[in-house]
Amino acid sequence: MFIRVAVMAGWCSAALSVTSGVVAGGVIGLPARLMPSLPGETQGFGASVALSGDFAAVGSPLAMDGGAGQGAVDLFRRDAGAWAFEQRVHSNAPVGGQQFGRVLAMDGTTLVVGSPFDTGPAGFTQGSVTVFVRTGGGGVPWQFQARILAPDAGAGHHFGASAAVEGDTLIAGAPFNSSGGTSSGAAYIFTRVAGVWSFSTKLLASDFFDESFGTAAAISGDRIVIGDDSGADRGRAHVFRRVGGVWSQEALLDPAMFGDAFSTPLCLKGDVLIAGAKLRRGPSGSAQGSAFIYERGTGGWALRNEVRSPTPAQGQQFGSAVALDDGMVMVVSPFVNSSGSARGVVHVYERGESGWSFSESITPPLPGEREQFGSACAADDGVFLCGAPAQFPSGGSTGSAWVFQMRPPACPGDADGDGAVGLSDIAAVIQAWGQNVAPAGTGVDLDGSGDVGLGDIAAVVQAWGTACL
Repeated sequence: MFIRVAVMAGWCSAALSVTSGVVAGGVIGLPARLMPSLPGETQGFGASVALSGDFAAVGSPLAMDGGAGQGAVDLFRRDAGAWAFEQRVHSNAPVGGQQFGRVLAMDGTTLVVGSPFDTGPAGFTQGSVTVFVRTGGGGVPWQFQARILAPDAGAGHHFGASAAVEGDTLIAGAPFNSSGGTSSGAAYIFTRVAGVWSFSTKLLASDFFDESFGTAAAISGDRIVIGDDSGADRGRAHVFRRVGGVWSQEALLDPAMFGDAFSTPLCLKGDVLIAGAKLRRGPSGSAQGSAFIYERGTGGWALRNEVRSPTPAQGQQFGSAVALDDGMVMVVSPFVNSSGSARGVVHVYERGESGWSFSESITPPLPGEREQFGSACAADDGVFLCGAPAQFPSGGSTGSAWVFQMRPPACPGDADGDGAVGLSDIAAVIQAWGQNVAPAGTGVDLDGSGDVGLGDIAAVVQAWGTACL
């Protein structure tokens, strides 16, 4: 099973609709439903998702646009609060069974598509990564930029089984590369200069133990984290830091036991890292699952919380997918109902002074027994995107994806949260004067400095008169 990782978080005729349904109290308004632009059975639409600002991508790795299992990706754009289909993209080197769109990552107007089952010059399932950029021109805003292969590509390496991108840095995992031994795995870093991607560095685990290093990847600033299997589904997370253009290992996070499947999936944003351990045993029995949340302080990376499902059960596999946003994490339990069917539910946890605690649960907006809600998820700036690749909106397993607004859209200068900028925001800043705010950039800390003062007054003045609602 290949895990999709999105950075730290939608897609000519797609039926985009807002559907009523029972949604957790913390979700704002009704969710928006995204559907494939070319409906058809067994597409797997929603098996992978990526989200960045006003753009979202949803993968259909089983789509048969040009051949069985060739795959496709639908891209969506948010305009005035509404999500609408923008473009459907395909591999520039299509091959049946490559499952283009199995893995997605996005940052701004750069989209990375991993095809770990792609066949190329090196052989069957060597894998590939394709990059698109949004130029905004004409009726085809997303343009192909590059097709990337591993510099030492080999048959069965599954290059592109994980991917992450931020700015001009791209990471792709090849968990079955054998540079350090059979299936030891590798991760490759590429950099972009003037629109051209070039190989930069190959990372290997510090030790080798048939570990499938590269099963998951994430990037934030000058840090990346790579997940491995480390034998018998144990799993570890390797944190690397870039200093002076050189990547070196900063930490090895190894809290799990054999069989826990720790670190696939994982997310990284700033000084927070979350990794799922879907097979971890708990009080309710085997494969109950959990998720580990780490925070980086002056002493390095430390475990802050291990969170579990608010309704634990044996075989629930809580932690099968995760997403991370500012002060909020989402963890998926794919098996939740009494019959054991893969319906799925997403649990939300928020950060407070005493750590991370359960906030709410999000259930599929449409009823179904095997819709696999939460198979992939991404979050960015208060928006949560969740795939349901087995949902049956048209009688076949076409799939769907759902967009949830988890907090009000950003409103610069709005210190009191009323959706308008004016005197009440000056008053809110004065009332909180001198306070430290964690995490920085939230609440009354409008300038992101971590404390309340003159910079926040200046932010209110700069946005004076703005109405965001």
